[in-house]
Amino acid sequence: MAVGVDGAVNTDPSTTSPPVTGVPPVTATTPTAVTPPVTTTIPTTVTPPVTGVPPVTTTTPTATTPPVTTAPPSTTATLASIANRRELYDFLTKERARGEVVGLPYHADNKRKDRLYAYQGLVFRGDSRIPTDIAAIDGFEGGKDLRLPDNLLEAQGLLGLAVGATGQSGVSTAKKLEDAFYYCSAGKRDGYIYIVDTAKLPAREAAYDMAAIIIQNGYRKDDLTGGEVNVTKIPFAAVVGWIAIPNATAFMDAGGSGETMLSTLSMDWVHFNPYYALS
Repeated sequence: MAVGVDGAVNTDPSTTSPPVTGVPPVTATTPTAVTPPVTTTIPTTVTPPVTGVPPVTTTTPTATTPPVTTAPPSTTATLASIANRRELYDFLTKERARGEVVGLPYHADNKRKDRLYAYQGLVFRGDSRIPTDIAAIDGFEGGKDLRLPDNLLEAQGLLGLAVGATGQSGVSTAKKLEDAFYYCSAGKRDGYIYIVDTAKLPAREAAYDMAAIIIQNGYRKDDLTGGEVNVTKIPFAAVVGWIAIPNATAFMDAGGSGETMLSTLSMDWVHFNPYYALS
């Protein structure tokens, strides 16, 4: 029922329908306005961070490989810990040998694919050249280019039938001072025995243990090389120090040997390499 402009009551039902049709616009705004915001919040539930998990899985395989290759050098670092002249003198007069044979993770490039072994520790080299000359050329190096396959095989003691012979390929050293002693002199002047730490060699160099290579590969049953360790190259920083033997030739001519020299070794003859301490 509606009241007309003149105050009369209008009982005609057709005049009441317009107000009824105005109701739907009110109801339409309520449900439809809320729906869009709801749909936009669903993508923001941060699905992308879940995709960040794979980088975590990639670190697992890469972490296990390097320690396997670096393990052998770490075992020898404790064998060579000479820090000064006094410790070098004590090593020479008391201990005299320090090192171990280790298998290398690669084989020789010959038909037999022989196994290779290295000596990691302290070795000796007799040489008539003075320390300043050795320092000027940054250590010791052989006369042949070891990038050539045959020269490298010779450095490993595996060239042809001359098994154990290293020639001019690499730098010959010995595990015992006595075996290096007779190479220290040339003429009537001082002779030198250099003490080398093969654990200080760069990763690209190697100190091949001739006895282990020959015996373990079945070429011989005993060592005929005099305990030779053939080093591809020795930087001066790997030289621990040296013994300077006054007039070494006269000493030898008088019957002196490496053993007698060590038994009467003077501290004045022993010199520590400061560049070794910095390496």
